[in-house]
Amino acid sequence: MSLFPTFFFVERKDTNEKKAFTLIELLVVIAIIAILMAILMPALRIAREQGRGISCRGNVKTLTLAWFMYKDENDDKLVGGHPPATSQAPWVLNAPSAGDASIEEKKEYIKQGYLWPYVKNIGAYRCPSDRRNNSLQHKYAYRTYSIAGGMCGVDPDGAWEILPCIKYSDIKNPSTKYVFLAECDPRGYNAGSWVMYPKSEQWVDPFAV
Repeated sequence: MSLFPTFFFVERKDTNEKKAFTLIELLVVIAIIAILMAILMPALRIAREQGRGISCRGNVKTLTLAWFMYKDENDDKLVGGHPPATSQAPWVLNAPSAGDASIEEKKEYIKQGYLWPYVKNIGAYRCPSDRRNNSLQHKYAYRTYSIAGGMCGVDPDGAWEILPCIKYSDIKNPSTKYVFLAECDPRGYNAGSWVMYPKSEQWVDPFAV
């Protein structure tokens, strides 16, 4: 046995050396990311739309509470549901030449409505899922919600086969009735109240989906 220690020499590698990705490795990573995006994007869109739906329902609740507050402070009278002309104070106003009025002008006329003192948030008058301003025909549409014709939204002459309620006490079974809904008026913007012919069972204004 040798009395002298044995020394082992190990080759020292440069620790600063960087290993680069090969083209194949990069393509694999990109492919994995693309697959994950394809899987996650539909779920993200659904979640985003659900969030918009919650916001939309919140807007309807806010407007409805304001509708109640108005009648409480005005001897049980309902706010007018037909913007252009109504027997009572309209909840919003339509700009002159509303079909060509800009969105900013429409916002200003909403603020002149009789419900504005109760809902001073212009965003509450529009559903976040309302994409009509991306359409050439509806590019000047802003307000999403309309009041049902039966809630002081049409003239009391029965022309729409509806006798509108003028006071809250006129509403029969109020717990079964609705006031606001999202409308998609084919004229390019929500012109008046939301109406239909209940006796003839015919649609007049489509509602938004």
